[in-house]
Amino acid sequence: MADLTAESMRDIPWSPPWRYVGLGEGGYYELELAQEARPGHPLYDARAIAVGARVDRDDVLFLLPDSPKPLAVVHLTYKADQETDEDAAEDTAATLPNTTFYLSLDDWLNRGMNASQED
Repeated sequence: MADLTAESMRDIPWSPPWRYVGLGEGGYYELELAQEARPGHPLYDARAIAVGARVDRDDVLFLLPDSPKPLAVVHLTYKADQETDEDAAEDTAATLPNTTFYLSLDDWLNRGMNASQED
């Protein structure tokens, strides 16, 4: 699958605990990511489209159309404020929320979705 799009992700062979997230539902996850990814985080201000969610955890698969690594799994925390101490916030801005990037759909299928089945 050369051209990854939100629509093309619907056609991949989704396996539990992952499921496809449609365009209407994805907006909720995208808003949450925008609230959680602070300056310094690699997805701060990035165009990220939610395309999948893990049903047993708060992990969301995002399509990153403008990135050389087109997919990322983000563990959303659903916390309004990650840190209250300003110095600690700067140190953790690049790591919270936890994010794993994937170089391709095959990379995510192998290291992401298929590995999840072993958890």
